[in-house]
Amino acid sequence: MLLVFDVGNTNMVLGLYKGKELIKYWRITTDKYKTSDEYGILISNLFQCASYSIIVRVYDDGMALRYAIETEDGQELTISEENTGFQLASGSVAQAMEYEYANESVAQEEEAHRLRGGYCMPLLYETTDGVWALLSEADLNSTYCGAQLVGDGTGMLNVEFTPEQTEDVVTTAPFTSPWRFAVIGTPKAIAENTMAETLSEDCQLEDTSWVQPGTVDWTWLNGDLRHTDPTRKYKMQY
Repeated sequence: MLLVFDVGNTNMVLGLYKGKELIKYWRITTDKYKTSDEYGILISNLFQCASYSIIVRVYDDGMALRYAIETEDGQELTISEENTGFQLASGSVAQAMEYEYANESVAQEEEAHRLRGGYCMPLLYETTDGVWALLSEADLNSTYCGAQLVGDGTGMLNVEFTPEQTEDVVTTAPFTSPWRFAVIGTPKAIAENTMAETLSEDCQLEDTSWVQPGTVDWTWLNGDLRHTDPTRKYKMQY
């Protein structure tokens, strides 16, 4: 076995070779304030038989991917960033909502190469040949933080932690990240697509018979009951 180091100003890449075959590699942040002992502990932890994999699913109308880390159950894991990105085709036009934590803003039409800064998921865009695609996420849970799409002005949208996540994510093994997925088709096909549901964990409720769709009306103003009048008038359930 041969351990190779590539030390840069911002990142350090470690590669483990068996002959000419790259068995495993890691990318860690270069920090001039870390001592040699701290780096020794960090590198030692990398060799504790952790298994890292990318899980990919391909469908007739899209694709999805997620990351998995397997090692000793309960072992603490620290995740500092996510290296996932979607490259929008040149000339694409997006319907993008600028990031805000409640995800309640209005999407604006913008050319792909003009997308800069953070945007909420899902994000919809159309290519120059009339193909539509929706970028989103599924199977979110408390083991990971929220994410946003960040444009760099080239049509690349990178998945990054939201501004509310100011520190590294600390979680435990075994770990699987949320799904990142793309649905491709017409606006109608995308609206009717169930990929997010397919990718997410099954419902934990044994009895869902009480869950019924219905028409609703409400107000954002706390304590304002005036919205009850039209519900009575139009016989809405709520």
